[in-house]
Amino acid sequence: MVRKFSRVLGSRRYHDYSEKKLQRALEAIKRGESQRNVAAQFNIPRSTLKNKLKLRHMKKFGGQTVLSAETEKILVEHCIAVSSFGFPIAQEDLRSIVKAYLDAKGVTVSKFHSNYPGVEWVKAFLKRHSELTVRFATNIKKKRAGVSSETIEKYFENIEEELDDVPPENIWNYDETNLTDDPGQKKIICKRGCKYPERILNSTKSAISLMFCGNAAGAVMPPYVVYKAENLWSTWVEGGPPGTLYNRSRSGWFDGFSFQDWFNRMVLPRLKRQNGKKVLIGDNLSSHISPDVLKSCLDHNIAFICLPPNSTHLTQPLDIAYFRPMKVAWRSILNSVKSKERRQTSATLRKDEFPALLNKLCFALDVRGANNLVAGFKKAGLVPLNKEEVLSRLPRTTSHDDSDVISEKFLEKISDLRSSVAKETKTRKKVQVEPGKSACEEDVARLEKTVSKKAQANQNIEDSDSTVEIVSSDDECDEASTPESSNSHSVVSTAHHLPFEECNIGDYVIISYEGELYPGIVKTRTTDGCEVSVMEKSGCNWRWPFRKDQIFYDWSSIKRCISPPDLINARGIYKVSELN
Repeated sequence: MVRKFSRVLGSRRYHDYSEKKLQRALEAIKRGESQRNVAAQFNIPRSTLKNKLKLRHMKKFGGQTVLSAETEKILVEHCIAVSSFGFPIAQEDLRSIVKAYLDAKGVTVSKFHSNYPGVEWVKAFLKRHSELTVRFATNIKKKRAGVSSETIEKYFENIEEELDDVPPENIWNYDETNLTDDPGQKKIICKRGCKYPERILNSTKSAISLMFCGNAAGAVMPPYVVYKAENLWSTWVEGGPPGTLYNRSRSGWFDGFSFQDWFNRMVLPRLKRQNGKKVLIGDNLSSHISPDVLKSCLDHNIAFICLPPNSTHLTQPLDIAYFRPMKVAWRSILNSVKSKERRQTSATLRKDEFPALLNKLCFALDVRGANNLVAGFKKAGLVPLNKEEVLSRLPRTTSHDDSDVISEKFLEKISDLRSSVAKETKTRKKVQVEPGKSACEEDVARLEKTVSKKAQANQNIEDSDSTVEIVSSDDECDEASTPESSNSHSVVSTAHHLPFEECNIGDYVIISYEGELYPGIVKTRTTDGCEVSVMEKSGCNWRWPFRKDQIFYDWSSIKRCISPPDLINARGIYKVSELN
């Protein structure tokens, strides 16, 4: 029911005439007609006509916009420009840019909180400027966005020679894609206020790889299917589109063998029936380039052309105009199939049902698939040959010499988005942690500090010409050697040791026990000595014993501090350099 409000006495009457009607009335007055007659003829108040003739009250009725019309026009132009550069801004970014603009101009807007526009302002801004809209953006890698115009120019220079006098039906494009088992989201009717509506529908992340190939005249070869499996079963190839070939691989992807089989059994027989030169265009994957395929192309007058790296979203006809409608049709087919009661109990799409669904998909593509493929070759600049079709979709390099504040704020935003700061890579070091123990950042820092101190101390020992002997059991012992210096492991001279004040908890040390030397880690420390967890011998190396060997040793039994042992295999075997 429409509510009718009576006008309050003395309130303003809003005009019930269009802008064009007002302009016609003003033109009539300028031609010499009286204002009274024009007002009666067009049903426009005479006072309004007088004000318009004297250029008074020229603003729009109602509340005025915070930004002027010229400023909003510049904002619209910049939004469109940065979107074409591949860095579109979100609604939050636009609000931040407006705030930065107002702050830079020294203007305070009472309607905004700290000059930051609200969500309603953005909605009104988009409503005022119909050339702008809000859409979901597709993410592409920076390598794709970095395709330069020089690369495209060089590509078209080379391909122009190859496509010279080649008819559209002889220009073919191939590309891989996959069909997933996920039908995607679908809008449903639910209770207002329900934030997370759900639909019971089985789906998985599994996918089946396919190879498609079509020419510039709109003809498409039958698909080539690759299952992820070790074997190929008879029910997986029944009921599919006529002429379809099926294969399998362990990964489910196309490898060199699958590509060569597809070329020899499907592409080559088709191209042999065509007269004149043929052109086969595809991406530059290594699995697509084999000596046998190139030799066959050379023998049968087929030009095998690879697209520039990271440019298939611009130069691949199948990617541009064919695969998206195909995926939309596939999701529709999956929705209709999975919504049936018999599909509710199946967790994934069965491979023996896939050929029949693929047949439905190809039948659905027959309606507009040929037109889409022809449009894809045109958009890729191949048929007719026109490099501007691709260059026009590249971000143009423009100069920004004006001192306009809006341009400056947009440039700051773009600089933040485009800049890729190289992270400083630190040299990683192996952290020696006792099996079953955890470590934190402080432990690692203390360990690095301890290793640094030991290295400095060892350097000081070498500079002072102190001797560290390594004597085998066959060597003669010096008269000044201690009993520990004649064991079968290594001999560490006791003439010079590190100060015991530098032996802290967590340090690795060599201890002497019953005439033998063992490595271990300090667990506790007192004025009389340390409690050390000791390793046991394993051949020429060491390992931590199954039952912890941890006892107290006095300072006379602790020979020296060492660097942490090196783990040499996954069985927990360590190498102690000081004892080898």
